[in-house]
Amino acid sequence: MRLAARVIALVAAACGSLAALGMPPASAAATPAAATPATATTATATTATATVTIPRADPSGDRITLTAVSPAVLRPGDTLLVTGTIDVTSTAADGIPTTVRLVRGRSSLTSRADVDEWSAATGAVSGTELGRQPLDPAAPRNAIPFQFTVPADQVRPGRAYGVSPIAVDVVTAKGTSVSALRTFVGWQRSADYEALSLAWLLPVTLAPDTALTADDPTARTAAWTKQVGAGSRLAALLRATASQTVGYAVDPAVLGPSGRTPAQDAADPASAVRSAFSMSLSAASATHPVFALPQNDPDLAALTAPDLGPTLSPAASQLLAEAVGQSTRLTDAAVTTRGTLAWPADGALPSGREAALRAAYASRLDAILVSTQVTDPSARLTPPALGVAPLGTTVLRWDDRLGALLARLKTPREAVLAAQEFVAQTAALLAERPSISRTILAVPPRGFDAGLDADLVSTFFDATKQVPWLRTVGVDSAMLPGRGLDSAPPLPTDAPASRVTPTDPASAAASNGPAAGRSLLARVFQQRSVIDQLSSVLAQGSPTIAAWSDLPGQAASTRWRTDPAGREALLAGLEQSTATVSNGLMVIPQTTNFLADEGVMQLTVVNSLDEPVRGLRAVLAPGNGRIVVVDPGAPVDIAANAKATVSVRLAVLAQGLVPVNAWLTTADGTRIGAVQQLTIRAAPPGAWLYIGMSVLFGLILIAGIVRAVRRPPRMVVDTRGLDPVDPTPEAPVVAPVQRHTAP
Repeated sequence: MRLAARVIALVAAACGSLAALGMPPASAAATPAAATPATATTATATTATATVTIPRADPSGDRITLTAVSPAVLRPGDTLLVTGTIDVTSTAADGIPTTVRLVRGRSSLTSRADVDEWSAATGAVSGTELGRQPLDPAAPRNAIPFQFTVPADQVRPGRAYGVSPIAVDVVTAKGTSVSALRTFVGWQRSADYEALSLAWLLPVTLAPDTALTADDPTARTAAWTKQVGAGSRLAALLRATASQTVGYAVDPAVLGPSGRTPAQDAADPASAVRSAFSMSLSAASATHPVFALPQNDPDLAALTAPDLGPTLSPAASQLLAEAVGQSTRLTDAAVTTRGTLAWPADGALPSGREAALRAAYASRLDAILVSTQVTDPSARLTPPALGVAPLGTTVLRWDDRLGALLARLKTPREAVLAAQEFVAQTAALLAERPSISRTILAVPPRGFDAGLDADLVSTFFDATKQVPWLRTVGVDSAMLPGRGLDSAPPLPTDAPASRVTPTDPASAAASNGPAAGRSLLARVFQQRSVIDQLSSVLAQGSPTIAAWSDLPGQAASTRWRTDPAGREALLAGLEQSTATVSNGLMVIPQTTNFLADEGVMQLTVVNSLDEPVRGLRAVLAPGNGRIVVVDPGAPVDIAANAKATVSVRLAVLAQGLVPVNAWLTTADGTRIGAVQQLTIRAAPPGAWLYIGMSVLFGLILIAGIVRAVRRPPRMVVDTRGLDPVDPTPEAPVVAPVQRHTAP
């Protein structure tokens, strides 16, 4: 008996080795399934139970395109239909493919890690062959069709529900695999579980595009049309999800830049495009929960970083508080909102961030969106969506795996794979705690809708409704505590530091570390300060300030994480523009001879801008102590492209050449514009001049006295004995004057 058992074992091992090499064992030649390759419609029990091991697999599976895996979740009595095409135009080096197989993976998927491992596997595919089909040599080499039809009982294990790994494998005549594509199929025999509640929250944010702020109206309008126009990605997203149970996290910047008057906004040609999208968003908010993000969706991970220091932290908090205050623009545009969210791009909540967010948001902070994987990477079980931060703030944890699937809906092939992986992920989620009611939140990354097919998005959401262990709920439901101990568990406070992204206002790939992030934020805050300075001297409703006021906030937006070069172009352009305008206000350089101890010097101030300015003051800073500024003069208002004269009172203490730095300030003393160099030649009269003049006046006085003393006495004539001489009166002439005229 022992010898017979050993012989049988050796024969079985030899058959297995031959099968592994792609050669049928001798005993299998008598079976119909082995003698004649099974077609898609003739998958027999023999082929269904034959174990195959594929020596080499192409992990990309680019040559295989799945067009359908139907149904996505099998039930008793169902038949699995797998269809697709195969491209064999570039397989000459690997041998000529002759057969396509459908294989069920050997291992069972009992956890989310198992699902991830099967999806990302790069080794050989081992499992049970469910069917095989020869490739049609008459079909086009770039799209050879295949089709498998397999009874449900050959696919699903014996449990009540779950998911099975399957693979489509293309092999040569020698049994060598040239390409393999892995996917999943769900199954359910009975509903022995508490169904999962799934809420979707989709970002409605702008994509990085510097043309949105272009000076050229045509380019600017085209950019806004691409973002929110009738054929834009955001408009397509709203249409594709109009009948779906999803919520939206909306950046108010989709309504246009802030800081403009109604008249200025109406004068922008792009306003018509934005207004149409605003109406669509308002209509969507009537049937979908909308949550507001701060204006421009600021990069919270950078603005609340603990290493900003005492210099940048107040400026960051002020910028964030202003952005939160502008979230009411959605309500002003008739968009119904359910609250305001904080959404750090890194999905983390390190120490100090919650306090910074609470300070900036004040009473507007309804919840913080964080990543389940980042905040609790060592969790054995996936926590529910609702949680509580250490300071008591409501936390909504998104599921990273489910949200990432939406970004793959760009081609029909990827859409089929994403839908089947969604089934697998949710089945693994359910298996973690099948008897507990839980709500899971799925949030795709910002910009996930770039290049998406709206029809595929709609089809994907329709497919999610067919998963029997799921029920789709609104985002509002995710914010309501459930039952039991897991209703709102606290957020862990000991997440590994390596999982928390450092200060990174650009993208993780392009950032040079925290120092680069701080430098970038410092430039943003500097531009905010310069714009505030210019706004204090330009008139109310200045078009220049209206065009700039929103740009620093845009430069601090999360959207630039994927385009750091675009952020740099935006910020550099703003710096150049503000510098040009600031330098348009200046004191004209001059050289002056100042010949007095104290007096008034006239300065010429130029406004080369196309707008009037007000409240400018001139400031002089002498380079040495020979001159002192007594009175800087009164502030002046200057018309557009005009000049004005400022009188500055100076006092001279010593003679000599004095270099003087001159600049302009606003009414509150903030410096504005460039510093100019003046030259003053101080030549005061001095003490010797006064001494000499005193001596001269003294000599004149002495000479007058001496002259008076040396002058002889005057003679006095006695007129008492003289008779006065009276004048003799004459008779008045009364005769008329005769006038002779020529005959």
